Amino acid sequence: MKKFGVQCKRPRNPSEAAFYDACEKHGISMTRRGWPDYGCLDKDGRFFVVEVKPKRSARLKKQQMVILRILAAYGIRAYKWSPDGGFEPVRVDSRPSERDKYGLGYKPPPPVF
Repeated sequence: MKKFGVQCKRPRNPSEAAFYDACEKHGISMTRRGWPDYGCLDKDGRFFVVEVKPKRSARLKKQQMVILRILAAYGIRAYKWSPDGGFEPVRVDSRPSERDKYGLGYKPPPPVF
């Protein structure tokens, strides 16, 4: 996450700081920023996430796009929703940039402690 500009600072809470230190020791990056507004279940029990914006032209912030693309890379349906645009899917390949490996279809491995 650090290379995508969404790294978080070391927490003050002792338990969270210990977790942060353990992750750093194992080369695991983490963030608290960019998470979707809602986690949802449809009527068939399928999970998806939604970032709500006031209008269709409102762009996702960099941290939001990175997190939504990572979730999509793991098979979680991710959407941007606005009153005038409705549900717009965020895909792994949505507007890929040179620096964004997630936009190029890279699927990161799950962390192992």
